Amino acid sequence: MQTFINLKKNVKPEAEQSLTKRCALSVFRVVRAAAEYAEAAPSQLVESFTEIRDAWIESQRPNV
Repeated sequence: MQTFINLKKNVKPEAEQSLTKRCALSVFRVVRAAAEYAEAAPSQLVESFTEIRDAWIESQRPNV
């Protein structure tokens, strides 16, 4: 009768866990930054359009 010993552990080594955690944290930070940028984009677009409109109006004035 042969007895088999399971040499593979179900728990990941400490270094591998920290790598996985670091990768996950990096991905989450990128996603959060993208979400914050997406929230800020509409206000930046409004500001840009306002500046373009003002420049258009100023360009119609005679140079003095």
